[in-house]
Amino acid sequence: MKLIIVGAGISGLTAGYYAQKAGFEVEIYERNISVGGLCTGWYRKGSYIDGCIHWLTESKFGNLNKLWKEIGALDDTTKIVNFDYYNQAIKGDETFSYYLDTQKLEAEMMRFAEGDGDKKLIKRFIKGVKICKRNAITTHKPYFQWNFLDKLHFIFFKALPIASTLKRDSQLSLGEFAQMFKSPMLQFALKNTLIPCEYSLYSLVSTLGGIAAQNAGVPLGGSLSFANRIKTKFEQLGGKVFLRSDVENIDVENGKVVGITLKDGSKRTADFVISACDLHYTLKQLLKGKYNIPQIDDCNKNSEKYPVFSSFLLSFRTNKDLTNVPHNRYKACIPFDVLGETQNVISIKHFGYDPTMIKNGYTTFQMIFQTNNETFDKLQAMSREEYVAFKKDLGEKIIAKIKETDGDLYGDFELLDIATPLTYKRYVNTHKGSFMSYMYTKNTKQMIIRNDILPIKNFSLAGQWMMLPGGLPIAAMQGKFAAMHLISERDKKK
Repeated sequence: MKLIIVGAGISGLTAGYYAQKAGFEVEIYERNISVGGLCTGWYRKGSYIDGCIHWLTESKFGNLNKLWKEIGALDDTTKIVNFDYYNQAIKGDETFSYYLDTQKLEAEMMRFAEGDGDKKLIKRFIKGVKICKRNAITTHKPYFQWNFLDKLHFIFFKALPIASTLKRDSQLSLGEFAQMFKSPMLQFALKNTLIPCEYSLYSLVSTLGGIAAQNAGVPLGGSLSFANRIKTKFEQLGGKVFLRSDVENIDVENGKVVGITLKDGSKRTADFVISACDLHYTLKQLLKGKYNIPQIDDCNKNSEKYPVFSSFLLSFRTNKDLTNVPHNRYKACIPFDVLGETQNVISIKHFGYDPTMIKNGYTTFQMIFQTNNETFDKLQAMSREEYVAFKKDLGEKIIAKIKETDGDLYGDFELLDIATPLTYKRYVNTHKGSFMSYMYTKNTKQMIIRNDILPIKNFSLAGQWMMLPGGLPIAAMQGKFAAMHLISERDKKK
């Protein structure tokens, strides 16, 4: 039986692998020139720019690690880097390091504590990080197919060990927790990680837990290589990937999927279809607004409770050796404005730790800062000329700000590229230019959408929007779950 998958991101590739392995004849159609979706990288002036992986959840062990290895994302040749610290926060003459070692991290936090109140908060924080060295991720089958024993196993072996930390830290935003400290340096450090301040405190605690367990390292070679390894294993099974093949429509007749129509008007027939692209795009464009999902409608109507976010990603290169420069730094700077939002930190990540990314003697580094819905709307309202001028001005502003803040730490560098929320929108049709799903805030309730939620026979949904907070783990899990759903449907027919 033939299965067509729309989208060759991590979710689509994962679905393709499991379906092809189960005996389907799988074809994946992708609009871009490479696979990976948002898990990607690209080249400018011969230098590689990485666009995704800051850390890989369960890079060493666990259920998700088994999945990474099954689909080929990690193999025997993949080297994983675990840094001594997650990142550094620098304010004035003081530097705070998020050490992987929880004893070192606790000592580092105590070094800046002001009073017993701060010390109690630190003890609470470190206890949560230690507990979250264990992960509640499970990937064996879709949640809506769980039986009583599945639920019992999950509760006792996955949920209960982290339940107290999850309940307590999910009810507080990271920004609110930071404000509970008297120490200005600890406030600054907690507010300046890759986790936005609007996210729940649990988001940072669980992230640091995985990193502390050395189970959230960075695979060398970058995000594009990560995705291409999955593609290779899928193709070795006999699966086919068609690049530069933009899908216009998912064809449904009498409540049953029959194939797809491409942008050029040509049709491809299939017995089954999985849509593994942005869920909003699937509903509005590929299915022409004929179907809706109540959970998604409710989230979009309540943007304060379920906000989305994106980022500006400015990429540079330098011929200076950055080996001894901290790989990830957040440094306070003189405030500056970007589209009405005040920025007071220069956050820079470099790739000097990965020899495969140093091209022609140049090392790339990036500055990233988050944006909100309003930023996307402002960018979308710009004319082409205004947008080009804005990016030029932003690049010049950031170059000057880096030199003002860090002097010649990064040598004589040049700007390679600027990605904005509109870039993400243009590249993968993602809702509001978001690179994840809805923010996992203190007010957010977990949302899990069934892969078979739409009343279309032989059809399944996949992707990071199926479950909060999105990201690579959710994308891969939901790709597997979508394939498993159709495998079970096929087997019922047999």
